[in-house]
Amino acid sequence: MTYISSLNYPGGFALALLHSTESSSDVRVHIDTYAAMTGVTRFGQLNHNWIYNKTEGLAPAQFGNFTHLLTSNPKQHSGNGFSVTAVESGYAGLDVRPRLLLSAELPVSARLQPLVWIMRRDDAPS
Repeated sequence: MTYISSLNYPGGFALALLHSTESSSDVRVHIDTYAAMTGVTRFGQLNHNWIYNKTEGLAPAQFGNFTHLLTSNPKQHSGNGFSVTAVESGYAGLDVRPRLLLSAELPVSARLQPLVWIMRRDDAPS
């Protein structure tokens, strides 16, 4: 059950992935509500040179102030100068396979789906 519970935090995993793949010190990342609710906390904000922002209700033009986005809605930003660099999947339910009940395999497996996208502004400095 611990494994399945860990799949409820795609926002936190996405932030960790961003930290491991982005080497620039000039990063301004916007964290949307869903990413914040699924694991992005101040404890995960590891780079003191980065700016982390969770402001809600921004106008589309205001996202241009950020170099990166953690978002649950990539279509909102795809045509506005941002491109997807990675996606973090998370828990989407259980698949039960009754015929495996008498076998050595587990009859239940976690179903995953893409939930948080990491996006980078197309003209962001490298």
